[in-house]
Amino acid sequence: IEVPVYERQKLVQYYEKIKKLPAAQIHVPFKLTLPPGTIPPRQKLSWPMTLLRVELGRWLFYDPILSKNNGQSCAHCHNQKYSFGSNTRVNLGVDGQLGIRNTMPLVNLLWDTHFFWDGRASTLEEAVLLPIESAIEMNLSIEEALAKLNKDAIYLALFRKAYQLDGKIEKVHLANALAQFVGSLVSFESPMDYLHRYDEKLIPELPNHLKDKTFSAMGQTNVFTAAQCGSCHVGPFLYGQTNFDDIGLDRETELGRAAVTGNPVDKGKYKTTSLRNIAVSAPYMHDGRFSSLEEVIEHYNSRVKSSPNLAVLLRKRESGKPLRLELTQKQKEFLVQFLQLLTDEAFLKNPYFANPFAPEAIYHLLSLSKF
Repeated sequence: IEVPVYERQKLVQYYEKIKKLPAAQIHVPFKLTLPPGTIPPRQKLSWPMTLLRVELGRWLFYDPILSKNNGQSCAHCHNQKYSFGSNTRVNLGVDGQLGIRNTMPLVNLLWDTHFFWDGRASTLEEAVLLPIESAIEMNLSIEEALAKLNKDAIYLALFRKAYQLDGKIEKVHLANALAQFVGSLVSFESPMDYLHRYDEKLIPELPNHLKDKTFSAMGQTNVFTAAQCGSCHVGPFLYGQTNFDDIGLDRETELGRAAVTGNPVDKGKYKTTSLRNIAVSAPYMHDGRFSSLEEVIEHYNSRVKSSPNLAVLLRKRESGKPLRLELTQKQKEFLVQFLQLLTDEAFLKNPYFANPFAPEAIYHLLSLSKF
C-alpha cells in the first residue's frame, strides 16, 4: 500500500486563506462537468454541492484523523491511479486485520443505487461512513470521529463555514462532506466515451488524438457486443451498475447479496461493477482472485462453474449448464483492447481529486494557487 503524504500544515495554510474569502465565494456551487446526453444523477445529497464542501470532503478523505490510530485514511485503500481502487487483493485495517473484500473503485457513484459488493448501503451518504466504523478497516465509531473533528479547531471552523453552523459537527455533516467529494469523482473522458458520443452525434467531431481510433475500435466493440458483455455492464459504461449476479466463480458460494436481503436466491450474487477504468483497477472480483483482464475473460470463456443461482445469461438455454463463449485468441485480445479504451487518463491525473496534503496540491477555491 502506498501511504499518502500527510502534511498537516497544508490544512492550516488552506484555512488561513479560506477564512479571508468573501461569503459569496465560499458558497459557490460545485458544477459537475458532464457530457451531452448524460442522465441526471440518481443519488440525492442532503446539501447541494459547493466548492468548499467538496474540498472539505477531499481533506477528510485523505486525512487519517478518521481512523482509530490516526494512521489510515480512506485514500490508503482508494488510490487515484487505480481509479480510487487498490492494487492488492484485500487491504489491511488499522490494527493489521486482513480485509475480506477487494477494494471497489470509486467512480461515477452519484449514478449508483447500491454500494459495496453486497449492496448493503443504498445512499452514498450512508456508504461513506461504513468503512470508518468497520472493525477490519478504520475501526472508529462515528461518535469518536465526530469528537475528534469537533476538538480540531481547523476542521470545526471549516465545517462551520461550509454548512453555516453555530454548533458542533454532526453525523449528517460528516457524511455529506465525504459524499460530496466522492460524488465529484466523475469520469467521462475515456476514448470510448468520445467514440460513443461521436457515433450518437452528440459531438460534431472527435478530438484529433482519437480520429485514427474510430475504425480500429469497431472490431473490439463488435466482440464485446457478440459476447453479450453489455447485457450486464450497461450504461454505455457511463453510469454505476445496479444489478447483482452469480457469475459462476464457485460451485459452493458465500452469501454475497443474501447477507443483506436474507433471500436464498441472492446467495453467491455480487454487484456487477462498472467497466470504467477497469484496465487500471486489477485485481478483479469480490475477492480479488483474478490478477489480469486476460484471466477474467478466460473465466467467462471456459471456466464458469455451475451453481444454484448462476445468472441466466451464463446458462445454456436448453440444458441450463454453464455457457462457454468459445472465443478465439484474437477475439480475447480484442476484448482486452476494448476494455483498455475505457481508461480515462484525465480522471486518473485530475489534480482536484489528488491528495490535498501533497506539496503540489491545488484547490478549487484558491484559483489554482500553490503554497
